[in-house]
Amino acid sequence: MLETAQKAIDAYGGIDLWENAKYIEAVVSVNGLAFTLKRRPFFEHAKIKMEVGRPFSKITPIGKDKNISGILDGKDVRLENTNGAIIAERKNARDFFPLVVDYFIGTTWIWLTLPIMLSGIISHCQIY
Repeated sequence: MLETAQKAIDAYGGIDLWENAKYIEAVVSVNGLAFTLKRRPFFEHAKIKMEVGRPFSKITPIGKDKNISGILDGKDVRLENTNGAIIAERKNARDFFPLVVDYFIGTTWIWLTLPIMLSGIISHCQIY
């Protein structure tokens, strides 16, 4: 492993932490010009939960309705209510990237799980 990668992994808690991690959770606030131009609501103190070993993330709330979650599951995105019922779904969301806010938010999976990718533990994982 490159020395730089090792330093990054160490800064994020070390390899043992990441080898045993199944999920990562964060509270995020996101805003900016892109959201304004697309007339999308900002995310304020939204909870995001991601699987470490594959591109799967869930952000709640997404949009103005506090009971709706945005899900990124591999290449697909969907909206779910609090009971887990699917409200809307888009397969292969990457084809619609500029239009799909929850796909953009889901890409934070890549940023937040960087140490595990640097370590090569999930080298079998495809980045979508």
